[in-house]
Amino acid sequence: MSYLRFRKSVKICKGLNINLNKDSVGLSIGGKGFGYSINTKGTQTTHMGLPGSGLSYINQESNNTISQQNTEEVLKYNQANSELININKRCPKKIFDEKQYIDHLNGLEDDKREKFNKCVKGDEDYVSNYIDTWFNELELPFECNINYDNEMEKKKIMIDLDLPEIEDFPDKKAVNLTDGTMKLHDKTKAELNEDYKNYIFGLALFLVTNIFNVSPNIKNIVISGYTQRRDKSGRINNDYVYSIKFERNKLSQYDLKNGDSFKICMDFENACIIDKNNDLKVIVPYTE
Repeated sequence: MSYLRFRKSVKICKGLNINLNKDSVGLSIGGKGFGYSINTKGTQTTHMGLPGSGLSYINQESNNTISQQNTEEVLKYNQANSELININKRCPKKIFDEKQYIDHLNGLEDDKREKFNKCVKGDEDYVSNYIDTWFNELELPFECNINYDNEMEKKKIMIDLDLPEIEDFPDKKAVNLTDGTMKLHDKTKAELNEDYKNYIFGLALFLVTNIFNVSPNIKNIVISGYTQRRDKSGRINNDYVYSIKFERNKLSQYDLKNGDSFKICMDFENACIIDKNNDLKVIVPYTE
């Protein structure tokens, strides 16, 4: 049996800004789909929205306590860095099951039921259009490129993910000095590797959970991530560093927001080699 494939390529722009001024240091990430900003004065702003729905949420909190001000600045700066790296915390609260889609379908008026029925059935055009819309409106902390194959006759999506480079990641951390002032220190190589690992595996979870929720008829997603590296001869190659086969029903059992992204990914069939220093080795990705 032959299967029809729809292959798409989407570039997702980075949405990270580092803001420096006389009074504070701030980080902001995201764009239309979601966003989070924080500064060392303690002001935190979160906005979330569902593309095309008109639904949005904005929340701002402020903590301007004067006591222990420098300690709080350190905590806030490092918290902003953590929010940036741990993108799994932006995963949907759950992966919906088919019954929830059917219940929603039955509650719709006739003029809306036909369109949503395409979602339930996993119509190829509907799935591709929805994924395209989401990707085009999404901004992430670091720029990446995505190629995907829509294989809905197999109830599967294949994703090739051009990962951000580790050199793009924040290489500073805030520390408290003995005189009570805050200073930015260089992160160690091990700390940078840990940040990179947390982000790229969290990114895999963030993407696949959102795509699973496009249609209950998407049962499997294979995601393979690669990065550009220079070999001994000086040539730049696309080196794959992970390839993971996610199953919808199994992934729906995990606490994605609070779990360890790397460990969750490793619970699924995968190709990934990582050493004790969190250096990722070249692997051969899955092709089906």
